[in-house]
Amino acid sequence: MNKETIKGIIFGVISSLIASGILYSITEKWLWNYNIPVWLWLSVIVVVYLTYKLSKYLIFKRRLNNILSEFKEGGMGDSFPYTWEYKKSNGPYSIYGYEPYNIKIKDETKEKLSKPNTYVSGHDVPEEALKRYIQLSVIYMMNKRLQAFILPTLEYLNYTQDSQKHQIIY
Repeated sequence: MNKETIKGIIFGVISSLIASGILYSITEKWLWNYNIPVWLWLSVIVVVYLTYKLSKYLIFKRRLNNILSEFKEGGMGDSFPYTWEYKKSNGPYSIYGYEPYNIKIKDETKEKLSKPNTYVSGHDVPEEALKRYIQLSVIYMMNKRLQAFILPTLEYLNYTQDSQKHQIIY
């Protein structure tokens, strides 16, 4: 048994005792004194379980939509700042059903690059590397259990793309 299963069992027992206590305080009869058909108990259990799963799914989707609506620009190391959009996809770069696309350098940086004799710090990152970085970043923001494992990878990717810390890029 894993930790979550044990927590679920403990929570179920405690909530059953609380529900029984509330029912006893209202009717002065214990819950187990009622003769309720098994099909009714099973129906109630299925409805409660489906409600729990649906609420978890809706919370997940809302959180994912909030992250995807806010996380639309960034960069790796000291690279140029990029912007991107998301589309529904099941491709190799998709995460939770969405894939970053239309990745381009931010407009302010493009303007600076187009002006002659203007120094702009940074470098270009391959699109595939940036898509993988975005995937890991979204997973990092969504899944708290994986954060401890993903953080070193994100730090390493930032380090490899930071030419101020070393002279090797790619």
